Amino acid sequence: MVVVSLVFGMSSLWKGCAMIRTAPTNIVSSFALASAIGVLLVTPLAFLEFRYAATPRQLSDYAALFGLLWLLPVAFVMIGTLLVRAFRSKPTIVARPVSFVSGVIVLAVVAGVWLAVVRDQVPCFIGVPICD
Repeated sequence: MVVVSLVFGMSSLWKGCAMIRTAPTNIVSSFALASAIGVLLVTPLAFLEFRYAATPRQLSDYAALFGLLWLLPVAFVMIGTLLVRAFRSKPTIVARPVSFVSGVIVLAVVAGVWLAVVRDQVPCFIGVPICD
């Protein structure tokens, strides 16, 4: 039972013969929140693309573009969640400052890539005839 609890992310405490479950880990809820934020950021862009696109693209182009535009905010929120948790536990930052700073750098790179892709694709989203 302990192995099953660890595999499914539930932490358990044994007290005598009864097993008492504590709160499950928040990996699933963090991913659900990150996915929802990604969908909220991509939906307006997808609407603009499908509404005003001058030339329709192939399905693989849409999947690659909007998949990337969804995946980057998901990665941003997941990494940001881990960094906030690490920031709340002060000993982790003191023990591993390089890890924390590298996480912040990765967040900046992910945000920069997302903004660069959106800035590059805005003409296509609003219907400019000749765009990449």
